[in-house]
Amino acid sequence: GLEPPIVTVETRSVSAIRALVALTDMISWQPRAVLAIDKGAGPIIEVKTPDLTWDRQFSVFRREKGLLAPAAKKLVDEIRLLCSPEPVRIARRARK
Repeated sequence: GLEPPIVTVETRSVSAIRALVALTDMISWQPRAVLAIDKGAGPIIEVKTPDLTWDRQFSVFRREKGLLAPAAKKLVDEIRLLCSPEPVRIARRARK
């Protein structure tokens, strides 16, 4: 096979990565969700490579007994909706 590319730039700036890939012969790895933000807006394309695809697991930890701020509860509810393999119904309290 081919030799792996030599890392020449390391940055956490998505804008810098996009500019470098669009304006040079550099390549990068980005999550599909990040790539999709500007899909069709420029010369950056996705190269589908099975070896670079994997499932990731995330966890949310919180105290079993304790108050959860409304914003944190909404975040947890949204994560459950997005990550569930089947539709999830979340009971919502009626507003007073």
